[in-house]
Amino acid sequence: MAQRKAHQRGNPAARGPASNKPGKRRPQGYRLSERTIQRWTRGLIYAMLIGFAIGGVIALVGVIINNNDLPPLGLGLAVLWALVILLIAAFMGGQALGRFGGILGLALIAGIVFGLTGDLIAPWVHWAGLAVAVLAGIGFFIMGIWRRVPIWFGGSNDGPPR
Repeated sequence: MAQRKAHQRGNPAARGPASNKPGKRRPQGYRLSERTIQRWTRGLIYAMLIGFAIGGVIALVGVIINNNDLPPLGLGLAVLWALVILLIAAFMGGQALGRFGGILGLALIAGIVFGLTGDLIAPWVHWAGLAVAVLAGIGFFIMGIWRRVPIWFGGSNDGPPR
């Protein structure tokens, strides 16, 4: 009786899981609009190019004035800037797929970074980073399949293979 009254009051906990509803369908497509995705992509590409240009100019100035400290600083700045842009892009790409998809994006980039540089810390960090990257990649595919977004390998410039 108490459960029936709670249901009449509109208590969501008394209704049971949402997946049991007869008309419940899986989500379809991206969470973000096409326009938003294009704006973020364009902005991140421009930001990456600007960061590369600034790093390249600093490195070039170091070569011209014969300063041995500036070229590594400029190249390091460009690499660090690219990492920040990739982190933002991975987070936003994950968020476009699902509510907590950004965590998968951050895990993917962290796994790639630790997979490439983990031997500098400890040998197991390299393998742990690769495992995290693989699991995050699988997670992206699962989220993409669940959201019914187009996923394909080896597509050409004119869209998915037919």
